[in-house]
Amino acid sequence: MKFTCTSWSWPQLPFEDVVRVMSVLGFRAIDVGAFAGVAHFEPDEIARQPREMARLVADIRKRHAIVFSDLFVTFGVDLTDRCVNFPDRAVTDANIDTFRRITEFCTQAGIPGVTLCPGVEHGVLGRAGSLALAAEELARLSEVGYQAGLQVSFEPHLESITESPEEALKVVTSAPRLTLTLDYSHFVAQGYLESAIEPLVPHARHIHIRQAKSGTLQAHDDDGTIDFDRLLSVLQSLGYQGWIAFEYECNAWQGNNRSDVVTETALLKRRLSRFESPIDSLAAGVADETRR
Repeated sequence: MKFTCTSWSWPQLPFEDVVRVMSVLGFRAIDVGAFAGVAHFEPDEIARQPREMARLVADIRKRHAIVFSDLFVTFGVDLTDRCVNFPDRAVTDANIDTFRRITEFCTQAGIPGVTLCPGVEHGVLGRAGSLALAAEELARLSEVGYQAGLQVSFEPHLESITESPEEALKVVTSAPRLTLTLDYSHFVAQGYLESAIEPLVPHARHIHIRQAKSGTLQAHDDDGTIDFDRLLSVLQSLGYQGWIAFEYECNAWQGNNRSDVVTETALLKRRLSRFESPIDSLAAGVADETRR
């Protein structure tokens, strides 16, 4: 298993300082966050000057001998603003144009894939219509990514149009290029059993992990209920080749500011250390990537 960590775990720190913190915690790879007004890069700025922004982050990658494992990007400032399934074709067409330039940034920076949010339920469309539009737009976006040589996935999450495993499965199986960034915590917090989530695992190209329990999206290590040994064993049995991204966050959404990000990340990483690829093997891969 290849372990990575999310840059938005420390949104208050400059990106290069986040890289330093993660290096101290033993990570040699990073998921890059591009969330408008939050962390760490502005999507519109990336779209305006993709090559210049790619050079900036590539220089950081080389200085610290790390790998970029994914880019998580949103188009607007919250879950509804300019979301993937926004009920206005002019907005979704603009998202496609923005995404084309973001894929140029990714290819230049050495980022292999992109994670998107699936959108939300819109009153004018209803649940079924909102879900259908999400599937349609994610199919378009995944095709743009494919043409650029990138893998594109969406993350089913709380307050989204794919809150249930059934909705997530319906969307991911509707488009041939589309995959999942799978995070059990968003389902477990709603009370779903892990057995209900597991049908999604074969469709995952990226994994986010943090502890959770029913009613709590981000739980402490000694208080959560997710059986990560079981999840990682399932991934191994399926021959999973993607990354495992540690995603403890510090923000007010869903009470995520009640955890010590450093402590919880270190505890979970230690708990799962037997699954981690040997550091020498991963370091060789890092060296190959940073020479590009």
